[in-house]
Amino acid sequence: MRMLVVDDEPMMGATLRVTLRDHFDIELSPSGEHARARLEGGELFDVILTDLMMPGLSGMQLHAWLLERSSAQAAHMIFMTGGAYTNEANEFLRRIPNPHVQKPFELDELLDAIASLES
Repeated sequence: MRMLVVDDEPMMGATLRVTLRDHFDIELSPSGEHARARLEGGELFDVILTDLMMPGLSGMQLHAWLLERSSAQAAHMIFMTGGAYTNEANEFLRRIPNPHVQKPFELDELLDAIASLES
């Protein structure tokens, strides 16, 4: 399975790549803009794990953009949150059906969120 990890913190992507390498083929995107360019190019992913709040194109904005183009791919998004987010982000997480995990998270918690995408 292919997973795209979108996070502006390089250590998060590197950690997830090592942690999940036995489960997924991990691709990293350092920003929402970079992820959008890959998706515009036609790349498909079984899971898109994205930070909710990032400079530039946020995870919320990436989801809105992707929802307009491919609701199937948008449905495969999981959001990572650092806990300090805005009222807009809180409302977003309440409104969407996609799972989210709170940083720091355990591997089992993330694998459960991924499994929920498949059901």
